[in-house]
Amino acid sequence: MNNTQITSTLAPIVAFVAGLLAAKFTFLDAATWTGIVTGVVGLVATIYAGIATRKNALKNEVGHMEGTTVITTPKSADALASNPDVLSSADVKVVPK
Repeated sequence: MNNTQITSTLAPIVAFVAGLLAAKFTFLDAATWTGIVTGVVGLVATIYAGIATRKNALKNEVGHMEGTTVITTPKSADALASNPDVLSSADVKVVPK
């Protein structure tokens, strides 16, 4: 999914939930509820992104350290193709000692 798909999918959902909350809890208006719901959705998305990418981020960071090579799954190695020190367990590479 690209950003446009995500935005065009989430915007009506956020508006719908904010409308329900504004109708149920009238002490805040719809604009305030929209801001609150958008903030919660953003927080959840940020937390998910951090959790979902932490393994590859760690492999990439360690792979950049001098004198280290990370051996990982082919899928992870393909995702970090720009880092020559992250290798797939299926790769065969000769390195000098």
